[in-house]
Amino acid sequence: MLNGINLSGLSEYTHEVQGDPGEARLHTGVSLDWQNGTRMNVRTRTMELGAHRVIRDFEFPIDEPRQLLGLNGAPNPQEYLLGALAGCMGVVFVLGATLFGIHIEKLNIRIEGELDLRGMLGLDDTVPVQLQNVAYRIRVQGDGTPAQYAQLHDRVKRYSPNFNAFINPVNLRSAGLEILDE
Repeated sequence: MLNGINLSGLSEYTHEVQGDPGEARLHTGVSLDWQNGTRMNVRTRTMELGAHRVIRDFEFPIDEPRQLLGLNGAPNPQEYLLGALAGCMGVVFVLGATLFGIHIEKLNIRIEGELDLRGMLGLDDTVPVQLQNVAYRIRVQGDGTPAQYAQLHDRVKRYSPNFNAFINPVNLRSAGLEILDE
C-alpha cells in the first residue's frame, strides 16, 4: 500500500486494461428528484465498468443559500461541480504519485470560480451563463521533488477527466423530454 492505494491492485487493473481495452470503459450516471423550492436529491446509478456492474447507491442533497431562494441546507450545483473537479484532480494526482513511488503526506486542492447570475436569470444575453475565471491551487507535502510534483501537476492536466471536461467541449445531448401523466 502507498497513499492508501493497493499497489498490486493498481498494477493488476492496469495490465487487465492493457490486455482488454474494453475493461477501461466506464458508464455512469445520476438521477435527480426535485423536492421543493431549490432543494433536490441526487442518487447515483449503477455503474458499468468493463464487464462489471458496480452498485453505486449514494445520495446527496442540493440546495441554494437563502440569498438565492434556498434554505441553505446543502451545497449548490456549482459547489458540487467544483468539488467534483477537485476530487478528480486529487485522484489523478494521488494515483500518479503512487505509480512514481511518491509518498503523499498532505494534499489540498482549492478551486474558486465566478458566476454572474444575470446570465442564468436571462436578464442579459451578453453575460456568460457558465462559471468564469475558475482558478485552482494545489498544495502538496510528501517525499517527492519539485520536479516530480510538477510532473504530477502535468499528469492532472492531461489525465483528469473532470479537468478535461472543463477545458474541452463536452458532447452533451438531450435524450428527450417526457411529460408525465398524472
